[in-house]
Amino acid sequence: MDYQPNCDACRDLYGRRTPPQEPPCDTCQPVMLDENEDAIALYSIVQNQWIMGPGGPVDINHLAVWEAIDRHPVRDALDTFKKILALSRWMLGRINEKREP
Repeated sequence: MDYQPNCDACRDLYGRRTPPQEPPCDTCQPVMLDENEDAIALYSIVQNQWIMGPGGPVDINHLAVWEAIDRHPVRDALDTFKKILALSRWMLGRINEKREP
């Protein structure tokens, strides 16, 4: 199940208001469920561990993610890893949205 915000729907909703408004993208956050607590806590540790390409970040450093998982007790290491990757892809999408002209 996908718990991240639907950015296109949100932009559409705010654009239909009278007068049209800009959506609050800077303060938007994914819904935090208890089952995601480990991943979100560890993401806050590795959130700056981007692999950089010529145009900016391209992925999160998987070695840094596994190091954080190894050093902090989590309920399910592989599930936590997958959730951190999903969160980093979502964040990378937001970074790329802001960079596009």
